[in-house]
Amino acid sequence: MAAKKKPQQSKAQALAAEVNKMLGTDAVRMGNDPMFQTRVIPTGVLPIDVMFNGGLPRNRITEFYGGWSTLKSFIGLCSIAQCQAAGGVAVLIDTEHSYDEVWGRQLGVDTDALLLPTIKSAEEACDVTESLIINGVDLVVWDSVAATMPQDEAKKRMGKENIQPGRQAAFMSAALRRINSINEQTAIVFINQTREKIGVMWGSPETTPGGRALPFYASYRVGMRKGSSVKEDIETFDGREKKKVPRIVSQQVRATLEKSKLSAPGREFLFTWDVATASIDNAGFLMGCGLEQGWIKQSGPSWSYGNQKFSGKEAFKQWINDNPTVMEAMKRQAMSSSDPDGTHVPVRNKAAAQRKPLRLKRG
Repeated sequence: MAAKKKPQQSKAQALAAEVNKMLGTDAVRMGNDPMFQTRVIPTGVLPIDVMFNGGLPRNRITEFYGGWSTLKSFIGLCSIAQCQAAGGVAVLIDTEHSYDEVWGRQLGVDTDALLLPTIKSAEEACDVTESLIINGVDLVVWDSVAATMPQDEAKKRMGKENIQPGRQAAFMSAALRRINSINEQTAIVFINQTREKIGVMWGSPETTPGGRALPFYASYRVGMRKGSSVKEDIETFDGREKKKVPRIVSQQVRATLEKSKLSAPGREFLFTWDVATASIDNAGFLMGCGLEQGWIKQSGPSWSYGNQKFSGKEAFKQWINDNPTVMEAMKRQAMSSSDPDGTHVPVRNKAAAQRKPLRLKRG
């Protein structure tokens, strides 16, 4: 029986093999190597998972920035919960000192397994983050960049001599170089605030602390902004008489993918935060996705999904919420439409990662 011929190498494969032989390593790889496949950790926030084609990418940096109450920290905590549920290890770098154990548990965080370093300076936070990444932590959530204080600033008293706007930017530039160079499997999330430039007459005065290094290093950069809110009159008692006062029952949030190295940027999702349940209106979001992608039809007050027809959007939304299997099917449809090639693979646990973390000795 004739021997089976080996597949012929391309010029690129032959060149890679020759260089690796000369160097005694496997440093040069082909672009279709499994190590370059994007592996993700779901955030548990459906609009963000659809935007990111499955979740937070490992081996990359993601930035969420925006004003207050735009669900930035909420996304970070939900991501930690999803990472832990899949068997991973997560760390929260809480420079804002805003972590609350009760709220974390409500969002599904296993606080007994959450790594929460106590840090006093930006340099200490960077050292802790480096060590955790080297030892294979799955997810790092840094909340926030704006509250990160360099050591020189922490040691000095308040005053004019201590106001150096470039100090934080210089730290972030150096820290990101170090973190990015050693990161092999960790999903890193930086949460940032917004500020306003003084004296801007044209264009947006909005800016973010920490300099310009982070937007360049980030594979995803998402701007979170408030939309319109829905208010209802609620009857209350002010100590003297009953009266009706307006209270916010739901708040729209607009998430804009301003930068993406993994897909086309510019995607924008509008979703609703329900104040009473402290959750995202997933059914309403899926209805919007279905209309855009064509697997939900609407004609006047009539809505249809497959063979099912409904009169009125509230009846349709209620049906989705009452049928978990339908909601899961819709989620899969929304995900498949955002990632048609199936190239973004969720990692269910640490053992599923194809590469072991790089172990480095610190000198």
